Amino acid sequence: FPHSDAALPKPPSATTQRIQRIVESIQSSLEEEIFVIETRSGALIPSSLYTYSGFVESLLFYTKFGVNGKYFYLGQEQSISSTEPQNLEIEYAIANLALFLAKMMGTIAYERCDPNHISCGIPALENTLEEQNIRVQCSPSSSDDGMECPSESGCVCVLGILNHFIGLQSESVLSNGKYSGVDFCETNLLRSICSRRINQGAELRWITAMTHWVFFIQQYNDGNGWTYLDELREFVSGGMVDVSFVGAVADLSVLDTEATTSLDSSKQRFVQNFFKAMINLSEGMSQ
Repeated sequence: FPHSDAALPKPPSATTQRIQRIVESIQSSLEEEIFVIETRSGALIPSSLYTYSGFVESLLFYTKFGVNGKYFYLGQEQSISSTEPQNLEIEYAIANLALFLAKMMGTIAYERCDPNHISCGIPALENTLEEQNIRVQCSPSSSDDGMECPSESGCVCVLGILNHFIGLQSESVLSNGKYSGVDFCETNLLRSICSRRINQGAELRWITAMTHWVFFIQQYNDGNGWTYLDELREFVSGGMVDVSFVGAVADLSVLDTEATTSLDSSKQRFVQNFFKAMINLSEGMSQ
């Protein structure tokens, strides 16, 4: 699991509060258009696995506490000498949030949850991980090396990181030890974070998915000068017209799968989901 040890700064409190108000103002549209299952007839039904309340709690957690010095990116403090418009940081935040939601919509639509899938950002119907018995462990060059879950396969890095910093193995007082009884390494669907029976399951599923986003997508650097956060800021400041950036984000995967017709179709759906989420969030900005 390639990721950087560099810290991601805590979002400015003013920006976090503004994003909270935006999200709260569009609760009904998020519940009716984004956090929904798509039936064969095309009807949309509210998801019971990925709820609005769980999303809000996880976003608050990842902007207030974070995990190992990494936070969900909602812009940054502007320096006094900055020539950027003041609201551009809000737009960076909204775009990052919309891209994350676009990723999740591909999972929510099928009302499926597998700890290994959501922690590695793997599509709901993708079976490569299981078929090839892949073990996605932490990079040997990262400080998280050795924190993996003991499982012989699966997304053992991200789930292990969560267990170490906020779960069963945690000595942290983050969020008053709210999740210290949670075993993120448990993959039995009846006892894992995917179970509807466990306490706080709604937010734990979102937190797990956000951890993949924060550690892998936000930290992504291809080694040739392309970094996610730099490209995100350029995409937004350029008016969000370069759809190739959205497609590039859709292609990012810990599995390094090659492009296929089905992946091209998934990319198109990701782009559509992004603009759908962006429209909803933009409406919240205007209220």
